[in-house]
Amino acid sequence: MELRHAPRDAAQAAAILRQRAAVLARRAPAPRDDLAQVLEFAVAEQSVAVELACVREVRLYRPFAPLPLPQPFVTGIVGLHGRMLPVLDLALVLGLPATAAPPRHFVVLGAERAAFAVPAGEVHGVRAIALADAARRAASLSEGRSELVAGITPDARLVLDPRQLLALSPAH
Repeated sequence: MELRHAPRDAAQAAAILRQRAAVLARRAPAPRDDLAQVLEFAVAEQSVAVELACVREVRLYRPFAPLPLPQPFVTGIVGLHGRMLPVLDLALVLGLPATAAPPRHFVVLGAERAAFAVPAGEVHGVRAIALADAARRAASLSEGRSELVAGITPDARLVLDPRQLLALSPAH
């Protein structure tokens, strides 16, 4: 039986082994202490990220009861787990253009317990991001959105400030 990629001689075998040893001997990069776990999802056509610590759950979207409230971004209430939660239009808060695509999910946000639900399109998943890198890019935002946005990732996702976001809750 002949090996296809076998070294031709001992010198070549030794070189391959040295190369493999060098790869294995590399040190792993030091862990970054500014990484945060975030949930990424779409609001209107914009991808946003929220720290996982303030995400209570993600639910499939369903119709909710509209309410005429003094805060225009509170568009109604939805029943979840026997509680009525306000529905916040995050696209309106962020000044994003309306989209024709209907929401597919509710992202339920809160501190210790659910505070409100945000209609969302696609939920992209959870990943770790470097908050310091994202914060440097946030300086380019317009004033209307800057207090809610903690940063912008290299792939243009808005990283929302959890404290400012939770302060939007009507119960706050």
